[in-house]
Amino acid sequence: MANPTDIIDTTEGTPYNPAAAAITNGTVAAAVRFTKTINAQTGTTYQPTLADAYEGGRQVTTLDNAAPVTVTLPLEATVPFVATYGCCALNFVQKGAGKVSYVAEAGGSIVPAATPSHSSQNTAVAALPMGAGVWRLVGALGA
Repeated sequence: MANPTDIIDTTEGTPYNPAAAAITNGTVAAAVRFTKTINAQTGTTYQPTLADAYEGGRQVTTLDNAAPVTVTLPLEATVPFVATYGCCALNFVQKGAGKVSYVAEAGGSIVPAATPSHSSQNTAVAALPMGAGVWRLVGALGA
């Protein structure tokens, strides 16, 4: 049985089993399931760790605060996401009313630079480490 804090994409309530997956002509069969672990954060600041990239992106970090929340995306030298996982995505959900914004650690950068925040409550953004302190944000971005 899955951990009670897992998000399970299935109608049967069972977590993803890679051995049961069948891919035909690029289509994944209905037997494919996945589980995402939730990292619930309630503070007004957060800096991701290697644990946030659990198995290359199977974790979701929820950010739940009534006040604005700032996520600091680290340099590769500080937290080696690319060196450790090769490629991963850090998944964030703005659960609370406090607007979630992203900043790069000193010496790093974020693309797109113009909209490094969630568009509204209950939206998701993925942060993709591109190496050398460069991060690409994708998802529900707003000003």
